[in-house]
Amino acid sequence: MLRDALKSADYFERYLGYQEARIQKFTQGLNNLPDHAEMQRKQCSTYLANFYKDKLSAMYSFGSTKTELLSTFNFYIKYIKGASSINYADLSDILAMMILFKNVDVSDTKFVLSVTGFDDPFIVLLKQELFPGRTIKLRTNELLYPEQYQEFLSIIEEDDSAQATVQLLDYVNHRWYANCQDMPWFESHKSSENTYCGYWCWIAAAIAKMKHLDIAFIRTCKYIPWELLKEK
Repeated sequence: MLRDALKSADYFERYLGYQEARIQKFTQGLNNLPDHAEMQRKQCSTYLANFYKDKLSAMYSFGSTKTELLSTFNFYIKYIKGASSINYADLSDILAMMILFKNVDVSDTKFVLSVTGFDDPFIVLLKQELFPGRTIKLRTNELLYPEQYQEFLSIIEEDDSAQATVQLLDYVNHRWYANCQDMPWFESHKSSENTYCGYWCWIAAAIAKMKHLDIAFIRTCKYIPWELLKEK
């Protein structure tokens, strides 16, 4: 069942077909590269990671099941581990998706724990949710990107469930998208290049799961992939 309100099912069928063709092309290219071509392998892995992340969003928009999405997520994290670098936004989304999918593969665990350069209060809280038995040290006491993540941090720290729900819905419904204007996907639904794959706030869904917020309220937000809060 189509979950997106901005594009048609036909659009997403075409988009997913195009994205799969690109994935096959770059996968073949990566497999044909010699082991010593480290820079080229990292560049190719970066492209594949981005393709799979966009595919994941489009699949959710199109109505794919949680099991189908998990398979695509596993490919996404596989290639981002071989990419040239990872940024704060990607790391926070990966941690959120791991919370939503309950993905705690040993190699994935080692990878996200090895990325310590972004360990501010928000990232540390996400890691502690995934790995409650581990000590995660703060790299800095200050949020690295307060404009985008202070609201999320405040919601996690809110003890009252009803208030946390109100705060989450208010922020994601009214300010989250505007705060993403520096993201490459911002306003992509208006592009003639057909790069739109859906506007989904994975972090909001992960926070709703962390705090056991009522799905009946969370599902009213058009940006929260609330169906990932279901067990299956």
